[in-house]
Amino acid sequence: MRSRPTSRKTVGCDSGTRTPVAGRSAIEAAIAGFFGTIKGLSHAIVHQWDMGDTTIMQSEVTYGRLDERHVTIPVVTIYRHGDGLIDDYRIFADLAPVHA
Repeated sequence: MRSRPTSRKTVGCDSGTRTPVAGRSAIEAAIAGFFGTIKGLSHAIVHQWDMGDTTIMQSEVTYGRLDERHVTIPVVTIYRHGDGLIDDYRIFADLAPVHA
């Protein structure tokens, strides 16, 4: 399994259930806003497929809710990368159980 790139260029980020955002500051604001609604999260990668500059990951993500409960949901993440930077990042998840 190849390690994931750790930086982002100024590009789009799409969570699948929310309006896509573009640009570094918009992405940072969206991520900060989301992290304000949870206590934390952890990922367990189930499968990873690397095809050229594209990686697809199937994960089980456990969210720590503000009420101290934990919810685990399936998530698929697709990202394209080049030069060690992520160019396009898409997260597909049904977050309804996290905020129920």
